[in-house]
Amino acid sequence: MKRSNINRLWEFSFQANRLRRLAVVGLVAFLMLAFGVWMGVDLYYSYQQRVAESRKELENLSIIIESNVLATLSKIDVVISETAYTFGPMVDGRKKLALLEANQELLRRMAYIPEAQALSLRVINADGRVVFNAGETAELPNVVVADRAYFLRHKSDPNAGLVLSEAILSRFTGKWLLTLSRRMVDAEGNFAGVVQAALRTEYFQGLFELVNVGADDSISLLDENKRLLARHPPRLDAVGQQFDQLAVVMHFPSDPSAISYRRGAGIDGVDRHYVIRNIGAYPYVLVVGRSSEAIRSLQQGKIYLYVVCYFCLALAFACFLWVYVRHQQELEKLATTDSLTGLKNRRIFDSTLEFMMARRVRNSFSERLSVALFDIDHFKMINDTRGHLKGDEVLRRVANVIRCRVRKTDLSCRWGGEEFIVLLNDCDIEQAIVVAENIRSAIADESMSYPDDGFRVTISAGVAEVAEGDTVDSLVKRADDALYQAKASGRNRVCR
Repeated sequence: MKRSNINRLWEFSFQANRLRRLAVVGLVAFLMLAFGVWMGVDLYYSYQQRVAESRKELENLSIIIESNVLATLSKIDVVISETAYTFGPMVDGRKKLALLEANQELLRRMAYIPEAQALSLRVINADGRVVFNAGETAELPNVVVADRAYFLRHKSDPNAGLVLSEAILSRFTGKWLLTLSRRMVDAEGNFAGVVQAALRTEYFQGLFELVNVGADDSISLLDENKRLLARHPPRLDAVGQQFDQLAVVMHFPSDPSAISYRRGAGIDGVDRHYVIRNIGAYPYVLVVGRSSEAIRSLQQGKIYLYVVCYFCLALAFACFLWVYVRHQQELEKLATTDSLTGLKNRRIFDSTLEFMMARRVRNSFSERLSVALFDIDHFKMINDTRGHLKGDEVLRRVANVIRCRVRKTDLSCRWGGEEFIVLLNDCDIEQAIVVAENIRSAIADESMSYPDDGFRVTISAGVAEVAEGDTVDSLVKRADDALYQAKASGRNRVCR
């Protein structure tokens, strides 16, 4: 072959390789550009999704807070309504009751509404003067409320129902509060006065502080005049002030669940996304905010991951993380759940009880906490006569009954063998006995076979309430002693 032909062959091969390299470089560049564009678009929509998720979380949080507030208002209203019915005849002279006895009776009723301001339950006559006031003495505050808006409304509107006042500075205590009141009538149906109780704005402050929010998130309660009643983080110096710069649109529509969204700077200058919710049909609005920076910070991990993926193409690493997370979740499930019954295991119970007891100490022993320990009666005989598979089925069915008979706030666990234990939150010993008895009777009625062949089992239970100075071991020991007493007393019963 001539040298010129050889040269042309090499030149053609060289050009082909060059074109191939350019094609590969172009393809890689295109793929990298496409990958980068895809990541940018994905990050944008991911951020929008984060915003939507945050709003949903804030909305759910506002619903929970609203439910707590409405429950408190409803409970106080029940006491006020019953008091108005009882004390109405005393105000117009149809019935007689000594002042001291009346005050003490009002004080007794206040025990049902601990959220209300102390000694705030009072009966006011048609002239706006206090005639009865909760307390241990016959003393009455020398204050006239005939000029208050809530009093005037009751006087002019027979159908006012429960009236919540605007935020007022109490003439009794000098504290910012809301009053809840209902109308009283005489024998002819004429206005005879009002029954009133007060709710300090400090109550809402305490309620907000129980909510776990971010450092720059906020929860605020305002009235229809945009007057701040309570806020978390606290701004006690701002309580009672109006904040027109919030630009909160308060329509108070007929739909009490109506909400709106907005974004802007709060009274502390922090840019937030807000969810605004009316408190039922009352003239108050709840504003829950999450800082924009907190929402952006949720994206940081994804941004870093995409940068690493972009420059290193570490797709395998992402797969590893996915497998690792799934593996960790499985390990966690195995470590915290009893595989036979599906209940939490003893390790979770011990750690949860330890935490709840520590929190109870921090809250000055204000929380009630009880445990109920259950044991299946004659379980060994079931294994011996019906086999271990049947014994396992009994354990599963008993566990399911226990799971269905406790609240979501309670914790049911398998303690070991045929024993189960339930941690009853916000529950004293009498309430715990009722729960344990419900479980006991339900298990006694539960069929342990399918189809039902009449086979039933019973359980015995021991109940104990956390006392001052208790440890996890001492509490469980007392529940175990009570269980032993139930066994010794004939089984199929609950003892304390």
